Amino acid sequence: MIMRKFMAWLVVMIWAGLLVSNCTTPHPPKRPTSPTPVKPSQQSGKADMVLGDMYYRYGHPITEGWNGLPWKASIQEFKARFPNASSPKSDNVSWVTGQGLEEIFGYRLPTTYFFDKRGRFFAVSFAAKDKKELQPVINAMLEHLGLPKKKEIRWDYGPVTVFAFHHYLIIRGVPPKTSGLQRR
Repeated sequence: MIMRKFMAWLVVMIWAGLLVSNCTTPHPPKRPTSPTPVKPSQQSGKADMVLGDMYYRYGHPITEGWNGLPWKASIQEFKARFPNASSPKSDNVSWVTGQGLEEIFGYRLPTTYFFDKRGRFFAVSFAAKDKKELQPVINAMLEHLGLPKKKEIRWDYGPVTVFAFHHYLIIRGVPPKTSGLQRR
């Protein structure tokens, strides 16, 4: 029940954030027509790997955070890590780094970082134009992470979940606690 409510909340937050991400000017930047493959000279595929039962990103376990930002980091820490960061919405829930597309599984996609109402980092999403555009990224995920344990495209690494939803790839770190509802 708690997980279902959280997932519904996360989907709404991601949807709301992605509708306006990168649209802070009267002329929003054009999106690539397909995910941009990383050039082989940029060491494609070496960023993401699985050793044992853990997913590592540039040598760091995904349970520690994403792109040098620890899970539960504050918005101030995010802005210190990414000086050109901005929030496309005034509610400070969704943020972009200001560094353009990010690499994930050998592809470059628009990326949004999400913070809870206390301003703590808890998720990052990669947006493709549609499911067809996301398919090569999912294929690369299957190659790097292996087959999921269940029928859905989802991998769990401790409290961190990597999953595909519609045309988004989402990495949810330590989920925010829901007020009034505690796990027992």
